[in-house]
Amino acid sequence: MNFGFFLGIPVLLFVIIMISLDLIYQDKQTFTGTLTEKMHNKIYVTDANGDKYTYRLPNEQFDHIEVGKQVELRYYKRTKTVTSIKPTLLAFEDDYSI
Repeated sequence: MNFGFFLGIPVLLFVIIMISLDLIYQDKQTFTGTLTEKMHNKIYVTDANGDKYTYRLPNEQFDHIEVGKQVELRYYKRTKTVTSIKPTLLAFEDDYSI
């Protein structure tokens, strides 16, 4: 047996376990930010603090969202697989002035 075989099997088992845990427990997280860039199958989302996050997803899943818009992402906790992406409306504070 070669070294690649012994290195590949634990990595493959780790990936299978992580994906299985995501599918079993359905631990989803929600992230809200501004879509700053989209190219090929990657989107770049910036949060309120200015931190930039990268997510990968199929092109047809984010064609309907424009750059510069507020978005809400739902993704699995362990593998960061995006399950849904939708634009959010900006919440304006109530103004009771006359």
